[in-house]
Amino acid sequence: MEHLAQADAEIARGRFRAALEHLAELQPRRESRHYLSWNLSTAEALQLTGRNDRARRLAAAAQRAAGRTRRTDARSLAILARAAFDDGKVKRSAQLFDRAHAAAERAQDPELAATILLDRLATVGDWLPAADADRSVAQCERAATSTGYPHVGARLQVVSAGLRLRHGRADRAAPHLRTAEMLLRASPNPWLEAQLHLSNAMLHASRREAAAGARQARKALACARQSGHAVTLGSVNAELAHIHLAEGRFRRAAGRCRDGLEQASGLFPLRVRLLELLAQIELAQGRWSECDKLLASLQHALPRDAALHWSRHDLEVRVLQARLRLARREWPAGLSICESGLEIAAKRRDRLHGAVLRVLGADALVEMDRLQDAADWIDLAARQSEPLTVAVRAQIERVRTALLTRASGTETARRRFDITLRVLAAEGDAAARMDAAASYLRTMNPVNEQLRRQVRRRPANLAPLIEHSANGAGAGRLASGGPARGVWPVPLAHAAPLLELGERPALLARELFLLLGESGCAASIAILQQQDERIAAVAEGWTPEEAVRTARKPGGAGVIPAGGAPGNDLSVVVVPRDDALSRAVVRDVEAVAHSARTLASDRVRERARSSPWGSGLPPARDDGVFASESMLRLLAQGRGIAASDEPVLIVGETGTGKEVVARLIHRLSPRARNEFTAFNCSEVPAGMAESVLFGHRSGAYTGATANYGGIIRGAAGGTLLLDEIADLESSVQPKLLRFLDRGDVHPLGEQKPVHVDVRIIAATNRAIDQRMRDGKLREDLYFRLNIMRLDIPPLRERREEIPVLVHHFLRRFGAARGIPHLTVADEVLDELRTHDWPGNVRELENHIRRLAALATDDVVTSSGLTAADTTGAGKDEEASPADAGARTPDELLVRTDRPL
Repeated sequence: MEHLAQADAEIARGRFRAALEHLAELQPRRESRHYLSWNLSTAEALQLTGRNDRARRLAAAAQRAAGRTRRTDARSLAILARAAFDDGKVKRSAQLFDRAHAAAERAQDPELAATILLDRLATVGDWLPAADADRSVAQCERAATSTGYPHVGARLQVVSAGLRLRHGRADRAAPHLRTAEMLLRASPNPWLEAQLHLSNAMLHASRREAAAGARQARKALACARQSGHAVTLGSVNAELAHIHLAEGRFRRAAGRCRDGLEQASGLFPLRVRLLELLAQIELAQGRWSECDKLLASLQHALPRDAALHWSRHDLEVRVLQARLRLARREWPAGLSICESGLEIAAKRRDRLHGAVLRVLGADALVEMDRLQDAADWIDLAARQSEPLTVAVRAQIERVRTALLTRASGTETARRRFDITLRVLAAEGDAAARMDAAASYLRTMNPVNEQLRRQVRRRPANLAPLIEHSANGAGAGRLASGGPARGVWPVPLAHAAPLLELGERPALLARELFLLLGESGCAASIAILQQQDERIAAVAEGWTPEEAVRTARKPGGAGVIPAGGAPGNDLSVVVVPRDDALSRAVVRDVEAVAHSARTLASDRVRERARSSPWGSGLPPARDDGVFASESMLRLLAQGRGIAASDEPVLIVGETGTGKEVVARLIHRLSPRARNEFTAFNCSEVPAGMAESVLFGHRSGAYTGATANYGGIIRGAAGGTLLLDEIADLESSVQPKLLRFLDRGDVHPLGEQKPVHVDVRIIAATNRAIDQRMRDGKLREDLYFRLNIMRLDIPPLRERREEIPVLVHHFLRRFGAARGIPHLTVADEVLDELRTHDWPGNVRELENHIRRLAALATDDVVTSSGLTAADTTGAGKDEEASPADAGARTPDELLVRTDRPL
């Protein structure tokens, strides 16, 4: 059955088309013991390549087959669940996924259980109510991290990134994608690589980086063809259509959508996405009837079941319907759609769509002259905009500007509208830019008919409006011959929009430059961009070279930092005019810039405090961290044996927490009121172990000048931990065995033994079974100690505890530093979680101690690990010295045949 083994390996590696080729070489008979495995592997490969009908028949047959097991039931139910979702049967799919996961749990297959949970989240997750979705994410995190397999971890990261991107959190998606890329280097998988590139394409598209997004989409297409995954192949067309739409290339976008719809037969999620995009394209081109028909088709395609909750797609439809009604100037109808959409958004706790619907509803209220209601709506949108994007906050500012225009005229609002247009041109998607263009035409009411034609022809292109607005606001700008004559203080209405730009240093620097120029307070201004040692300048009133020289000269000019990445700083350099008012205006602008940067920093810190890891894990306890299933089972065993007086053997690598478990057993035992004593057998000088453990009388040997009771008698009534028991001298082992059997110790020099009541817990980090076979440990002592044995897994096999341990240690060490709320950024926790930690919990504790000691803020933004730390996966015990010597110093050994 070589072909079957090869097919299963290809499926595990994400090469579904290659798996089908191997499976085609086989036609086992129904009575063959390999038939069920062949059936399930074929069904899985067929379903993933888009052939759901035959996959469904084979999976259903596997449910009735003789010899089925819990594991085969889990696999067949998962195949049926994915096929049901592709058919649009969301409720049925969720039920099948739940049954599949229960079967995988009963089969005690953690990898399969984690895979099923991730499939469920990636498919029906958009239909889950908010509370269920949160629980599902936490459950996936625990299951995926506990397996330790790179491909399962990579899938978790890609699915998490997709969730973040769909909720408008591109900044939160990026760390997930970086971690997935790192994991896939150790475990290549074209299916997961295609999804990674596709998510990166979405990330670039959200940042208006069309070229980079298209490159990632093409990489995704190449990987998807290699894997044969049908949904990913179609999703590439959808993402390319989205990129073309964002760039205003409507014909290309529509072509991609129609090509994708031809491939989307029988693939419900892909069809829904493509219909959404086509409706947006038709709306952008002013084809309102076609848009209406597509929205009707989309609503018909979405499942309607009383037991199902509203999905993200229902909200997308509401947003499109509202925009269509506003484009037709049907204000009451648009408002009504926004109100119904807000009810759905509230049930789903979807702040992104909630804010967008409030913006659109406020647009309708402004046009209906219900200005107070519009102000209330936009204030509510602003209050929930904290987790939203710069573009959505710019949309909120746009509506406020429209309200300001109605209250005080167009000239007062012009400056704010300028900023909104420029921000949305750089950050907004096609729909947001079209909203801004329509709002500008309604609010500012330009008489230029050519401008209106340009907007109708390319409604997502804001450049003509920005140019028109700038040309109408030339007064106050610097001329080439010197400063402008009039100086005016910066009104709060003009400065306030800049507070939202602190997260985008390039936008903030440009707006500061323009504001200083329009105020007339500057004799010379420039934007400086410093990349490493190079400085570039965009200057007005002087040459770029003069600007650089002035900025470097102490006291030569005022420098207003705008922020930026390390090694790439942006700032505005200004020389104010020689009067008090000009200097005051510059100081006001500098204060606004400082406030914008502070607000951005606070937002970044707040996002870092809500890490994507560990959201569903229990808090650390004083007696240790027990978050993984393996440690919870061990804790239950410890509780069970605590009441007994039998010896306990604890086995685990260095730093896994053997003493923590021993102390817990003591604390839960009837001896808890007495002392717990820990003794390391490997630290005793040669020949002294008997005296140290069992004691001696004065004069028993040379140097024994006083009576000594010994460690065992000193622990009487309590619990004694004999750590590193495998290193105990062989000459002492018979006396220890006698003590374990009878409770008697015989001190050196004493005539009679002494009875001592003490509970013994032994611990070792060595392979104690092998030490016994090698003759280093007496066989009878081994069997006497091995009555109750606890094996503590290394930290790399219970990674779900790493986030809890990290935050536990941060709280402890942070409090000692006077930073009680010390935490780590998402990407730092990702790196700590994927490190191998050969020293286990002790190594992690000391590493966190170092991070806390170096912390200068309440958010740690660097893991302190090198690239080799996070990808080398620690020491490889199975690598022979010959293998090690054969590698050059530049080579790195990465294991892909075992968990991380």
